[in-house]
This record gives sequence, structure tokens and C-alpha cells, in this order.
Amino acid sequence: MDLDRLCDNHTPMVVRCVVLPDAVGRDVLTTIAKLTLVVAPDGGVLLGTPPRPVRDQAVPSSSDPWAGHLYPSDLVDEKPGTDVLLVGTAQPPSDRSATWMDVTLRVAAGRRPIDKTVRVFGTRVLYRGAWDVAPGPPAALLPTPLVYELTYGGRDDQSPGEAPLVDW
Repeated sequence: MDLDRLCDNHTPMVVRCVVLPDAVGRDVLTTIAKLTLVVAPDGGVLLGTPPRPVRDQAVPSSSDPWAGHLYPSDLVDEKPGTDVLLVGTAQPPSDRSATWMDVTLRVAAGRRPIDKTVRVFGTRVLYRGAWDVAPGPPAALLPTPLVYELTYGGRDDQSPGEAPLVDW
């Protein structure tokens, strides 16, 4: 049965109607509305054309069996809020050489604004030190995809009332 015909969509969003189990296992008709926005280098925001489809399953970032997800599945048990997903590449400055840069995602609308920054380094090699393994100095930064498998360490102290999360 085509459940999408139950949705009369007059928005720029992609809408899908699917049957998903609720918290106790009962089938529930669920409507998923998805809006795709594209952020230009100057910070302007436009509707993504064409909009991204509602995904039944996660899309891996590469064919490596250990690869992270480039896009997660849109089908989940419960989603009490809105997801904001950053898909992109850190582009180093074109006018000078850099070994690192900060990339920030900021969404200021709503009751709980999002403001997250990650530091992106050029390629590093791990060296064995006297007591442990430590990263060496970063090489010149090249365009770097923002994917899970290229991440390591950091600090997140942006959750009020909670202890900071630290991984070195």
C-alpha cells in the first residue's frame, strides 16, 4: 500500500508516511518531513535543490566496512526534536598555508541554539613517546571531509550542568 498518498504536502519538504513500531511494539503510522538547506560560503542559506530523500537506512561514507555514516537513516523509534546534520569539507584558506582551522556550525533559532566547533588538522603521524603514543605536528591542511573516521579527541563542555566530555 502506498502510504505517501495519505500526505497532502504543500511545503518545500520531502514527506513520507511509513509504519514504525512505537515504544511498546505497536505499529504506528508516522509522517517524516525533511527539509534540505544549503549554506553558502558567505553564510547565506538556501533551499537545497533537489531536496534530499527520506532515507530508509544509513549511507556509509565509503566502502570500507568500518566507515562511519555520511548520512544516518531517517527512520528511528523516537525523535523528540529536530536533527541538524552537517555534511561538508573543511576548506583551508586559499591565500595562505595553514596546518589547522576551526569549523563552526551555528543554528541560533529556537529555544536551544546549536553552536559547535571542531578543529581540523592537517595529516598527523603518531609517534611512540617515552610513556605513550602522541601525535606529531600537523602537515599543511588540505581540503578535509568532515567524516567520523578522521576524528580524534577533543573537549565538549557546551552541555550546561554536565561535566565536560574530554578525549585526548
